[in-house]
Amino acid sequence: MKSLICNLKSNLTFEEILNYKKNLENLEVPNLIVCPPFCYLPIMHSKKFLIGAQDVSEFGNGPYTGKVSARMLKSFDTFCVLLNHIELKNKRNKVLAKLKKCLKAKLNVYLFLSETKDEHNYQYTNKVLQEQIHYYLKDLKKEDYKLISFIYEPSWLIGLESLESNEINTIITNLKEELENTYQHSFNVLYGGGVDENLIQKLKNSNVDGFAIGNNCLDINKVIKIINILKN
Repeated sequence: MKSLICNLKSNLTFEEILNYKKNLENLEVPNLIVCPPFCYLPIMHSKKFLIGAQDVSEFGNGPYTGKVSARMLKSFDTFCVLLNHIELKNKRNKVLAKLKKCLKAKLNVYLFLSETKDEHNYQYTNKVLQEQIHYYLKDLKKEDYKLISFIYEPSWLIGLESLESNEINTIITNLKEELENTYQHSFNVLYGGGVDENLIQKLKNSNVDGFAIGNNCLDINKVIKIINILKN
């Protein structure tokens, strides 16, 4: 089954998150990653799915009020961290600092990539995404590559409809091929942005390695439908 990341963002009360977890634990769901708000991470441990953090501090442990370090996340078996989400508006050097902290702690990273609408319209998407990837990978050791996956999420479409399924598959297929040629490593590339049951139905047999879901994952019934599509 393809990977499925549920980014719960800043949602759900304590009682709601417990009920959400209970519903998921009634399912057999390989490759499911749930990313709750920081305060719920410890209670979301489960044998049925993995947990991920929505972000991480660019600093290590120290006098950084309100920050959560990579070492802290690793200490209670957080599987991964989402980095570079468009909502956070992080500059590249800050994202790179976070990435290096995660790799040092041996945390898996899912790194969001995007382009502008003009870059997409002028068919520069692949070039722009590769340039972003090169910035983050250029000083890393090859052994770190196995901890890194990418999520293509066109930021100019957030809150709108998704790209057409054929276009998504073409972009991700080309990107994966060029990455393998450049870095001699098979990176996983997922898709995010307007992901719903219909899109996943169209892409479940494609070269897309998985999906990152935002608002649609708040409805547990939609999540169950998506899981059933991916399993069948």
